[in-house]
Amino acid sequence: MDFWRSGRARSARAQQALPGGKKPGLMHSIRHMYFPPWVPVAVIIVAVFGILGFLFIARSATGAPHISDHWHASYTWYVCGDKQPNAPTFENNIGVHTHGDGIFHIHPFIRDGEGSGARMVKWFEYGGGKLTQDSIQMPGFSKEWKNGDTCPDTSKEHGEVGVLQVFVNGAKMTDWTRYIPHDGDQVKLIFGKADSVVQLDDRQVIGDEPTRTIDIDITGSVSASAFSPSAPTIEVGEVVRFNVHNKSTGSAEFSVAGPIAGPSDDFVAVPVGSDPKDALAKTILEPATDGFVVIKFDEPGNYPIANKLSESPGTGTLIVEGSASATPTPAAGAAEVTGSMTLTDAGYDPPSLTLAGAADKTFGITLTNTGKFVHNLQIAGPDGEFDSDDDVTSPDVPPLGPTPTASPSPTPAPADTGSPTAVPTPAATPAGVNTAVFTGKLPAGTYKYRDRFHPDITGTIVIN
Repeated sequence: MDFWRSGRARSARAQQALPGGKKPGLMHSIRHMYFPPWVPVAVIIVAVFGILGFLFIARSATGAPHISDHWHASYTWYVCGDKQPNAPTFENNIGVHTHGDGIFHIHPFIRDGEGSGARMVKWFEYGGGKLTQDSIQMPGFSKEWKNGDTCPDTSKEHGEVGVLQVFVNGAKMTDWTRYIPHDGDQVKLIFGKADSVVQLDDRQVIGDEPTRTIDIDITGSVSASAFSPSAPTIEVGEVVRFNVHNKSTGSAEFSVAGPIAGPSDDFVAVPVGSDPKDALAKTILEPATDGFVVIKFDEPGNYPIANKLSESPGTGTLIVEGSASATPTPAAGAAEVTGSMTLTDAGYDPPSLTLAGAADKTFGITLTNTGKFVHNLQIAGPDGEFDSDDDVTSPDVPPLGPTPTASPSPTPAPADTGSPTAVPTPAATPAGVNTAVFTGKLPAGTYKYRDRFHPDITGTIVIN
């Protein structure tokens, strides 16, 4: 076309007749139209920037995380009615990871971690697990659960046909392959019978009104947290509201550990203005924002305080003073025969423990968890069946975390009720961060045990 030709500029010319005396048509005029040399260049530049602007706006409108964003979403997962331990810590150069804290950490470092690279299914993939519309394999676990699998006999829903369900902020999803965990989301992944209803974790307020308040500040950064005061004190049975002020430079999730090992009964703060009884309540406190949590303990002891979103959760302790409200049961120190076991992710050492002279006497077993997952020891009683009234079950023993925290004091548990031959399970006595001591009494015999979190870990306890 003429406008691509180089040379001196041409002046306007009178319209010339075509052969045969015809006047030039529209297409002929367009083909022979003259533009200055810079016009096509300007058109191309405008078009390129227009396309780039459209792509930028479309990308920003997706609600997906981008490089430098810090999003956190909590998750819990269940198999056949039983709550499972969190995936272990895994990190990568993508920035979509976890610290073994039950949190999807979405911190994209590179483009691969943005947008669709931050989907929940990709989080599973990055950790060596798998999540599809009909199967789940949690990172750090070897077992894959598929729709149609039968729940094992060791589970609460034994014999039921399982299906995978995903809930986000209380709403059931139909397609989670494209879901990206957003900051503050609460996710439940449930494999079990189709009509399973898993209630919200009991980590929030009692119905009583607080009798006083305590202000506590979170300071530090995402790398390390601190609390002021670091060791508040309350009384047994006292209902106290903690006003939590996030003065750190990063997002925070403030929690006080409950009497049971693991996060299932932690007290977790919610932002001011939230209804803590609402299943959709958020638990993430952004920098320079305030939250609150109402706490009540029926047993004395020292309970760890943590910021679950910090790489170093911080060292804090809630001191609960006073007398226990329940009747104490025998402590580990009262055991007439003692033994010990080391709990690992591959099995227990020794796999068969013999307690000589322990028949019909109180025995105590010290459990030390050196693995990456939560473990426990469930001994099938005289009837040889798990999950029956004569079982003797230890507390859940968490792995040793990167930052030691205060140990809970002994927490008596109610005795089991069962047949006339059943032996009540004595109280569990937590003894350390990754150590627990529990006592029991059984007649002479060989008893099988298992880990309820990992039923493939089994062995025997010999009483003679």
